[in-house]
Amino acid sequence: MKRPFKYLFTSLTGSLAALLFICLTASAAAGPPSIQPQELKKMIESRADIVIVDAQVKGAFNAGHIPGAVNLPWEEHFKSAGNLTRTKPVIIYCACGQDEKSTDMAGQFISRFGYKNVKVLKGGWYKWLELGYPQEKTAKKK
Repeated sequence: MKRPFKYLFTSLTGSLAALLFICLTASAAAGPPSIQPQELKKMIESRADIVIVDAQVKGAFNAGHIPGAVNLPWEEHFKSAGNLTRTKPVIIYCACGQDEKSTDMAGQFISRFGYKNVKVLKGGWYKWLELGYPQEKTAKKK
């Protein structure tokens, strides 16, 4: 009588471990959380204490970016996250078709630099412009 119970217990334990692995893998594959442009706009208007990171190259950033954003151009392997605070929510955006650079950057912020509250702007810079939301430009130095 003890053998069927042992087999059932072993089988059930293996199945639960496999299910846990699948859930954790799916969660990691989903990537960092995202935020809709409308929500970010409201946060900016309410003067929320956030950090907005523009992942575009410097020239593109200078030509136009979300008000208050700081420029940290995307790199495949960041050496550091600069002097960005870890105590405020960080929202990252790029000018990519599928948010791939900002998603990669957010993943690096989380996995390599220990940031906990990082989100990707859904639709990025192009969606922000499409919605007609405000932008600012960096003046050229003379």
